Amino acid sequence: SRRLAKYLNRLAVSGTPGATFVIGGAHGLDRQLIREARHQVSLSDM
Repeated sequence: SRRLAKYLNRLAVSGTPGATFVIGGAHGLDRQLIREARHQVSLSDM
């Protein structure tokens, strides 16, 4: 989407060295992983 593209562009311009996408399973992600994330994006409210 354009919104995601703009968000990723802002990260790149700000000097963020890269992005890692982690997709959670049916029970979500481990809380420690979520705490350590610098940024979070939800692609769905499902």
